[in-house]
Amino acid sequence: MSPFFVIRLLLDFTAAGLLLAALAYWWLDNTSHELIGTGMFILLLSHNVFNRR
Repeated sequence: MSPFFVIRLLLDFTAAGLLLAALAYWWLDNTSHELIGTGMFILLLSHNVFNRR
């Protein structure tokens, strides 16, 4: 397996986990919800960098 494939797979699983955590808004406070959303935005940017072809 290519190291880039492993990194991309790790980023995808991290984004999926953050999405599930962001949907638990009623159990978390607003600050953690905002931080999770910021992390997802950073992962979206890294996804676009890795898949720009």
